[in-house]
Amino acid sequence: FIYQNREEVLSLPPRPSFVLLVPMLLLQGLWLLGYAADIELFKHAAVFGMLSSFVVMFFGWRIAKVVWFSLVFIVFAIPVGEELVPIFQLITADLTVFFLQMSGVAVYRDGLFISIPAGMFEVAEACSGIRFFVACVVMGAVIAYTSYHTVWKRVLFFVFSMVMPIVANGLRAYGTILVAHLVDIKYASGADHLIYGWGFFALVVLILVAFSRLGSEPSKVYSGDGSVHPEWLSVRWYPSLIIALI
Repeated sequence: FIYQNREEVLSLPPRPSFVLLVPMLLLQGLWLLGYAADIELFKHAAVFGMLSSFVVMFFGWRIAKVVWFSLVFIVFAIPVGEELVPIFQLITADLTVFFLQMSGVAVYRDGLFISIPAGMFEVAEACSGIRFFVACVVMGAVIAYTSYHTVWKRVLFFVFSMVMPIVANGLRAYGTILVAHLVDIKYASGADHLIYGWGFFALVVLILVAFSRLGSEPSKVYSGDGSVHPEWLSVRWYPSLIIALI
């Protein structure tokens, strides 16, 4: 994404911003806290936050405004999600029971265990849909950035990419139990269960891409002459470089 905007970036004057020293130092503190407390999430968040802060400090706010998506998108490199698994398990169980009741299937729920006349099912960690959710949100962020330029359209599509996989995962679990109810429980477990899950995931991704065509806007084309701003050759890089290395 930065490379695609290279002409616009080079047409702007690089102005190192030392105001970013404050968040850089705070992120250093967060990393040290994560190191002392052995919390990997803090360390990862600090490292990737420092990378984005370093770019802004080195090149300035005007250039950062052009490549803002890349600086924000790097947040997805932070390995998070496992903490949300219990919440997503409960949401999946709630949606599954709701859909079964709407279908007229006799159902009894005990926590994460769902019983129907055909048998009992558990909404396990693998059924929480957290990986499904993260994949759709990452794709939703890219699609929202590339397909739209109006802020409200980007926000609306990004929210849609967050809500849709949650509902879709509830439908997937509901479909699995419904197969056991209508056909046989052996078709709702084992390898078949995994194959159905992957197929459903592919379908939801296709729906996500299809929805991005609604109201999509043409890509903005940089209208400059492609010349490089003279300050790229005259700016003093070494103060920023020394500070960044320290």
